[in-house]
Amino acid sequence: MKIHISIQDYMEAWPKQKHSQAGSYYVKLANRLYESILPLRSDMLMTDVLKVLACKLTCYFEDIVADMGIWRSFSALCQQRYGMPVPFFHTDEEYYPDEPSLDAVRFLVWNTMSGCYYDWLPIKDRELLQLAQVVYELLDSEFELAPVNDAGKQAVAGAVERAAKDFNEFSTCLVWVLNSNYLTGDHWFADSVYVDTNTFMEEGDSLPFGLVVEWVSDKYLYTFKSGPLALAGTQWLSALAGTLGMAKEKDRFDNIEVVKADNYRLQYVDDEWVHLDNLRGREFDIKVDALPVGHDDVRECNACMAQLVRHAGQWNTGKLFIPCDMTDEQIMNEKSEYIANKVSSYSVWQELAAERMLAATGGRRVLYFGSARQADGELRKMGLLKVKDALQCSDADAQAPCCAWIDVTGNAARLLFVPKIAAVIADPANPYYNYNAEQTPDVVEQLLTNQQVPTAMLDWLIDHDFLPDVVSEEMFDQGSADQQLRSDMYLLVRALRRNWL
Repeated sequence: MKIHISIQDYMEAWPKQKHSQAGSYYVKLANRLYESILPLRSDMLMTDVLKVLACKLTCYFEDIVADMGIWRSFSALCQQRYGMPVPFFHTDEEYYPDEPSLDAVRFLVWNTMSGCYYDWLPIKDRELLQLAQVVYELLDSEFELAPVNDAGKQAVAGAVERAAKDFNEFSTCLVWVLNSNYLTGDHWFADSVYVDTNTFMEEGDSLPFGLVVEWVSDKYLYTFKSGPLALAGTQWLSALAGTLGMAKEKDRFDNIEVVKADNYRLQYVDDEWVHLDNLRGREFDIKVDALPVGHDDVRECNACMAQLVRHAGQWNTGKLFIPCDMTDEQIMNEKSEYIANKVSSYSVWQELAAERMLAATGGRRVLYFGSARQADGELRKMGLLKVKDALQCSDADAQAPCCAWIDVTGNAARLLFVPKIAAVIADPANPYYNYNAEQTPDVVEQLLTNQQVPTAMLDWLIDHDFLPDVVSEEMFDQGSADQQLRSDMYLLVRALRRNWL
């Protein structure tokens, strides 16, 4: 048999491990699978794409044969969050997460193809369904013959265990989750790093390209949402640890905290510790040995820019740590500017408006108004102004029904005005709901692409089942039950919106 997929190509999808006899079987199976689907090659199913599909579908098979926990974690999360073990496909009469499933294969083919083409393809695409059938039949015929890759299973469990103990191992494991894992890894993480790195290089100083890549990668690594369930890498690891029965490790992942990049005053305490103060009320003690620079570099500086991650009860900076010098006057000026901005900034108005709105409405998160003028009148009664500025929309849009969203996901509640969408929020308390499928057939797409609709608001609407009763006939299987259709739509909406603000 001709070798199309090498051992190295296949092993990139897994944590580091020694190649084994069982591993050789799966590399050969990936090549057999590739040859089986090669006759289906088309303008969409190109050769390189078929190789990616063969690798990822063989990884899925190896995972369920050895019960490595990756697919089982995903399936359990789908059941828990959306009431179904596999998204979009609901035809299996009997479904077991540790056996080949036609629904699972169909989903993985669709998910992989969508990732390859930077777009979400129609779920009932004929070519994809035909390809999935060929893949399933081969995997199903091999299921009773396939060896359990104990070394691979130990490699996955070992990577999770090390990631919970050691911060550097944790960072390495996140790269695997976001980049290489057959289910959660895709191009979005690498693409985001590439775009931000090039933007930095174009606008910044002549810094080494590799150093900037490290900084930007670190910026995304600990919070970037990946995979079809739009979860951060830490959340995926927590789920995997839970599936593998690693309670202590799961607890550590659940208690990870990330503080986004900020400027700090730096004080070298001794050879073991440095003290960071962000001049805004947060202070941290970091072990010098945990910094990505040497002791001498730290001693010579009195400030830095850093992103902080609390892992296993200790604060770490990762690669994103840039020491610098600032005079006391510069530090105090920055502090004074921050205090002045905090008193007069629009964000303070948002916090005050949210506080008064929550008190006046008994804690309601979304409020509806017939127009910006009505909203302005309601807020004036509370001693608050600036509604027109808050809407940030044209005069025409300001005449349409609007809503105020109170975001409580940050350190303080904030009020945000969102124009135009009140008519498509299916909230029983919304007097302006007036969805018409013929007039507004693409309402879900409008909500997705409207940058004035925060992702936290979209999540809240999904949690409360307040999106309109509309499902794309092109995207979803109309043979599914109504609740399955809505759950599928919600999952897709979250996946599409995963790294928006």
